[in-house]
Amino acid sequence: MNDDAEINTDIHPHIDHDFQNLINDGIQFLHSLTVYYGQEKGLEVWDHINEVIDTEVRAKVLFTLIGNPSRTKIEFKSDSHVNGVSCIKTIRSHTGMGLKDAKDLWDESREVGKRARINIDRKSYKQLRDDLIAIGCQIF
Repeated sequence: MNDDAEINTDIHPHIDHDFQNLINDGIQFLHSLTVYYGQEKGLEVWDHINEVIDTEVRAKVLFTLIGNPSRTKIEFKSDSHVNGVSCIKTIRSHTGMGLKDAKDLWDESREVGKRARINIDRKSYKQLRDDLIAIGCQIF
C-alpha cells in the first residue's frame, strides 16, 4: 500500500473509485473519532460498524490500517481569503517539505474542484488539521 492508503486499482481493477473512497473515508472517520473521543470510543464504534458492513469492506479497512498504521492524509481546500504564506509555512512546519512542494500543495488547494492532499504522520495529524483550520482552510 502507498502512504495515503489508497488501493491500487491497476492491480485490483474490480475495485472502483467509490469503493476506494469508502475505504479511505472510513479510515479517516475512525481515525478522527479516535483522536477526538479516545481509543475506547473508537473501538466501540468499530465494533458497531462491523455489525452492518460487509466482510470485504471490513477486511480492506483492517488490512489498510495494518499495512500503513503510522500515516494518514489530510485533504484541504483554500480560497482567496487564505493567506498563501501562512498556508505554506504551516505545511512546511508540520511536514518538513521544501518550499516548492509546499507551494505546489497550496496552489492545488486553490484549484476549482480539487483538494490538496498531505500525507502526514498520525501523531501530527490533529495539530496540522487545527492549524490549517485556524488559517481558514477547509478540511475534508
